[in-house]
Amino acid sequence: MQKDIIIAYMTSKYSTLGDLKNFIVNYKRYESGKKHKLIVCFKNLKNEEIKMRKSFLKKVNYKQFIDKETINDFEWGTLKRLCEKYKNKDIFWLNDHSYPIRNNWLKIIFNAYGRDKVIGCSSSFSSHYANSFFRKKNESVIYAIKKIIYYFYLFPNFPNPHLRTTGFLINSSLFLNFIKKKKIKSKLDSFLIESGYNSLTRFLLDNGYKIIIVNSNNKSYDLFNSEKSETFAFKDKNFALISDNQMRNYIVLNKSLKKKLQVWGKI
Repeated sequence: MQKDIIIAYMTSKYSTLGDLKNFIVNYKRYESGKKHKLIVCFKNLKNEEIKMRKSFLKKVNYKQFIDKETINDFEWGTLKRLCEKYKNKDIFWLNDHSYPIRNNWLKIIFNAYGRDKVIGCSSSFSSHYANSFFRKKNESVIYAIKKIIYYFYLFPNFPNPHLRTTGFLINSSLFLNFIKKKKIKSKLDSFLIESGYNSLTRFLLDNGYKIIIVNSNNKSYDLFNSEKSETFAFKDKNFALISDNQMRNYIVLNKSLKKKLQVWGKI
């Protein structure tokens, strides 16, 4: 463990050059504090698009992983194939919209790591089932009721503690044990892997692994107390090591909306 540490960042058809630029700028700005290998995963991109994105990576020391799967199976499929290539390696995964925002971010993450642990940089207690009771403006009453019933069987009710998977550290062989033959064909399938009854979080806990959330103060929190890390959607503070689009959207909200959108059931 901790040999040939891999940082895997995905850039895909579903993100912009601006997202890639943000990652590059922040990856170079903030010292990781730990030796590692950066692998950039190219997903669902045509050759000319890959060439364009590579032109922005010229000053970054990285190794490419071109995902040849043409179907969009979200980040899960790409991570699965990366893990198949790099078996029994410690991989810190970052999706298109994520990037580090603190010095020594990787060192802090590995300070908390162990063979019986998976490390995340944020978590949530949110439940898609509980959220389904809030009908959207464009949803009919019948559709909203059907969704409530459907989600009842797919997602645990609030509070539903789970690892947010925009930035997490896991051994590749462990992830392969989880993902196996799972099919990811829709956004709903992706949600289920993150927070459904058969989620990655449930798999880890059921198999005796601890899920630890770390913050920029170099403090570690058990998943069930992870709101105290103040890394995601908690009041006005943000002690995150990794930023993602949902975090950034929350930060710019006014206090009233922040209070309404907190995912912990607490004020």
